[in-house]
Amino acid sequence: MTSDHRFAIRLGFLAAVCALFAPGLAHAQQAPKQLGKFDTWFAYEAGPNNAKICYAIVRPSKSDSRPAGANRGDIVLMIAHHQNPRRNDEFTWTAGYSPKDGGEIEIGRAKIALSTLGQQNAAGAWAKEADGDRQIVAALRAAPATANALVKATSSRGTETVDTFPMAGFQKALAEIDKACGVRR
Repeated sequence: MTSDHRFAIRLGFLAAVCALFAPGLAHAQQAPKQLGKFDTWFAYEAGPNNAKICYAIVRPSKSDSRPAGANRGDIVLMIAHHQNPRRNDEFTWTAGYSPKDGGEIEIGRAKIALSTLGQQNAAGAWAKEADGDRQIVAALRAAPATANALVKATSSRGTETVDTFPMAGFQKALAEIDKACGVRR
Protein backbone atom coordinates (compact mmCIF):
# COMPACT_ATOMS: atom_id res chain seq x y z
CA MET A 1 0.00 0.00 0.00
CA THR A 2 1.44 3.40 -0.94
CA SER A 3 1.82 6.18 1.57
CA ASP A 4 -0.76 8.25 -0.34
CA HIS A 5 -3.28 5.40 -0.08
CA ARG A 6 -2.55 4.91 3.63
CA PHE A 7 -2.93 8.65 4.18
CA ALA A 8 -6.27 8.80 2.33
CA ILE A 9 -7.63 5.95 4.45
CA ARG A 10 -6.42 7.54 7.67
CA LEU A 11 -7.59 11.01 6.68
CA GLY A 12 -11.12 9.64 6.44
CA PHE A 13 -10.77 8.17 9.90
CA LEU A 14 -9.36 11.42 11.26
CA ALA A 15 -12.47 13.19 9.93
CA ALA A 16 -14.57 10.73 11.94
CA VAL A 17 -12.52 11.55 15.05
CA CYS A 18 -13.01 15.26 14.47
CA ALA A 19 -16.73 14.58 14.30
CA LEU A 20 -16.48 13.04 17.76
CA PHE A 21 -15.07 16.27 19.17
CA ALA A 22 -17.21 18.60 17.06
CA PRO A 23 -20.66 16.97 16.95
CA GLY A 24 -22.18 19.92 15.07
CA LEU A 25 -20.03 19.04 12.06
CA ALA A 26 -21.32 15.50 11.98
CA HIS A 27 -25.08 16.08 11.89
CA ALA A 28 -25.40 13.76 8.89
CA GLN A 29 -23.43 10.94 10.49
CA GLN A 30 -24.60 8.49 13.10
CA ALA A 31 -23.40 9.55 16.55
CA PRO A 32 -20.71 7.33 18.10
CA LYS A 33 -21.93 4.92 20.76
CA GLN A 34 -19.80 4.72 23.89
CA LEU A 35 -19.06 1.08 24.70
CA GLY A 36 -17.48 1.87 28.03
CA LYS A 37 -14.97 3.83 30.09
CA PHE A 38 -12.03 1.82 31.34
CA ASP A 39 -9.88 3.84 33.74
CA THR A 40 -8.41 6.50 31.42
CA TRP A 41 -9.50 4.90 28.12
CA PHE A 42 -12.86 5.09 26.33
CA ALA A 43 -14.22 2.62 23.78
CA TYR A 44 -16.65 3.64 21.00
CA GLU A 45 -18.30 2.29 17.90
CA ALA A 46 -19.80 4.28 15.06
CA GLY A 47 -21.41 3.65 11.71
CA PRO A 48 -23.80 1.04 10.33
CA ASN A 49 -23.22 -2.65 11.06
CA ASN A 50 -21.66 -3.38 7.66
CA ALA A 51 -19.20 -0.46 7.89
CA LYS A 52 -18.65 -0.07 11.61
CA ILE A 53 -15.60 1.64 13.10
CA CYS A 54 -14.63 0.66 16.63
CA TYR A 55 -12.01 2.66 18.48
CA ALA A 56 -10.29 3.05 21.83
CA ILE A 57 -9.23 6.57 22.71
CA VAL A 58 -7.35 8.31 25.51
CA ARG A 59 -6.34 11.89 26.27
CA PRO A 60 -2.89 12.63 27.67
CA SER A 61 -2.40 12.80 31.41
CA LYS A 62 0.38 15.32 30.76
CA SER A 63 1.55 17.42 27.81
CA ASP A 64 4.88 19.21 27.88
CA SER A 65 6.21 21.67 25.34
CA ARG A 66 9.39 23.65 24.73
CA PRO A 67 8.93 26.55 24.81
CA ALA A 68 6.40 26.12 27.60
CA GLY A 69 2.76 27.14 27.19
CA ALA A 70 2.26 26.20 23.54
CA ASN A 71 -1.32 26.69 22.35
CA ARG A 72 -2.70 23.32 21.21
CA GLY A 73 -6.05 21.87 20.24
CA ASP A 74 -7.42 18.44 21.18
CA ILE A 75 -4.76 15.80 21.81
CA VAL A 76 -5.70 12.11 21.65
CA LEU A 77 -4.20 8.70 21.01
CA MET A 78 -6.44 6.21 19.28
CA ILE A 79 -6.49 2.60 18.10
CA ALA A 80 -9.24 1.71 15.61
CA HIS A 81 -10.76 -1.22 13.73
CA HIS A 82 -12.67 -0.73 10.47
CA GLN A 83 -15.12 -3.34 9.20
CA ASN A 84 -15.39 -2.28 5.56
CA PRO A 85 -12.78 -2.52 4.21
CA ARG A 86 -11.38 -4.67 7.03
CA ARG A 87 -8.48 -2.97 8.81
CA ASN A 88 -7.56 -3.64 12.41
CA ASP A 89 -5.32 -1.96 14.96
CA GLU A 90 -4.86 1.39 13.20
CA PHE A 91 -2.95 3.91 15.29
CA THR A 92 -3.64 7.65 15.15
CA TRP A 93 -2.19 10.47 17.25
CA THR A 94 -4.04 13.76 17.05
CA ALA A 95 -1.45 16.37 17.97
CA GLY A 96 -3.46 19.53 18.56
CA TYR A 97 -1.13 21.23 16.06
CA SER A 98 0.47 20.57 12.65
CA PRO A 99 3.55 18.45 13.34
CA LYS A 100 6.67 18.32 11.22
CA ASP A 101 7.15 14.94 9.63
CA GLY A 102 8.79 12.62 12.12
CA GLY A 103 8.37 12.00 15.80
CA GLU A 104 7.99 8.75 17.67
CA ILE A 105 5.88 6.85 20.14
CA GLU A 106 7.74 5.22 22.99
CA ILE A 107 6.09 2.37 24.89
CA GLY A 108 8.43 0.64 27.32
CA ARG A 109 11.50 -0.30 25.27
CA ALA A 110 9.68 0.00 21.95
CA LYS A 111 10.21 3.14 19.88
CA ILE A 112 8.17 3.37 16.69
CA ALA A 113 8.62 6.14 14.13
CA LEU A 114 5.64 8.36 13.30
CA SER A 115 4.92 10.32 10.15
CA THR A 116 2.48 12.83 8.71
CA LEU A 117 2.71 10.63 5.58
CA GLY A 118 3.95 13.58 3.56
CA GLN A 119 0.87 15.73 4.05
CA GLN A 120 1.23 19.45 4.74
CA ASN A 121 -0.76 20.79 7.72
CA ALA A 122 -1.70 17.32 8.97
CA ALA A 123 -3.44 17.41 12.36
CA GLY A 124 -1.50 14.46 13.70
CA ALA A 125 0.64 11.49 12.79
CA TRP A 126 0.46 7.79 12.08
CA ALA A 127 2.90 4.90 12.04
CA LYS A 128 5.58 5.64 9.46
CA GLU A 129 6.09 2.05 8.32
CA ALA A 130 3.39 -0.34 7.14
CA ASP A 131 3.95 -2.72 10.09
CA GLY A 132 4.11 0.17 12.59
CA ASP A 133 0.45 -0.15 13.63
CA ARG A 134 0.99 -3.81 14.53
CA GLN A 135 4.15 -2.92 16.48
CA ILE A 136 2.41 -0.11 18.37
CA VAL A 137 -0.56 -2.26 19.38
CA ALA A 138 1.72 -5.14 20.40
CA ALA A 139 3.74 -2.77 22.61
CA LEU A 140 0.58 -1.25 24.10
CA ARG A 141 -0.79 -4.72 24.85
CA ALA A 142 2.48 -5.73 26.52
CA ALA A 143 2.69 -2.59 28.66
CA PRO A 144 1.58 -2.87 32.28
CA ALA A 145 -1.41 -0.77 33.35
CA THR A 146 0.95 1.44 35.37
CA ALA A 147 3.01 2.34 32.28
CA ASN A 148 2.74 5.33 29.96
CA ALA A 149 3.12 5.78 26.23
CA LEU A 150 5.08 8.90 25.25
CA VAL A 151 4.59 10.65 21.93
CA LYS A 152 7.47 12.97 21.07
CA ALA A 153 7.23 15.35 18.12
CA THR A 154 7.99 18.84 16.86
CA SER A 155 5.41 21.30 15.55
CA SER A 156 5.73 22.98 12.17
CA ARG A 157 6.74 26.10 14.16
CA GLY A 158 9.56 24.25 15.94
CA THR A 159 7.87 23.64 19.31
CA GLU A 160 9.01 20.34 20.82
CA THR A 161 6.26 18.36 22.57
CA VAL A 162 5.98 15.25 24.71
CA ASP A 163 2.52 13.84 25.40
CA THR A 164 2.13 11.24 28.14
CA PHE A 165 -0.71 8.74 27.70
CA PRO A 166 -1.57 6.39 30.59
CA MET A 167 -2.06 2.70 29.83
CA ALA A 168 -4.53 2.13 32.70
CA GLY A 169 -7.61 0.60 31.05
CA PHE A 170 -6.11 0.02 27.60
CA GLN A 171 -6.41 -3.77 27.75
CA LYS A 172 -10.12 -3.60 28.63
CA ALA A 173 -10.88 -0.89 26.05
CA LEU A 174 -9.09 -2.91 23.35
CA ALA A 175 -11.01 -6.06 24.33
CA GLU A 176 -14.27 -4.10 24.08
CA ILE A 177 -13.56 -2.77 20.57
CA ASP A 178 -12.30 -6.21 19.53
CA LYS A 179 -15.64 -7.68 20.61
CA ALA A 180 -17.71 -4.92 18.96
CA CYS A 181 -15.93 -5.25 15.59
CA GLY A 182 -15.41 -9.04 15.69
CA VAL A 183 -11.61 -8.99 16.02
CA ARG A 184 -10.14 -12.24 17.34
CA ARG A 185 -6.67 -12.29 18.87
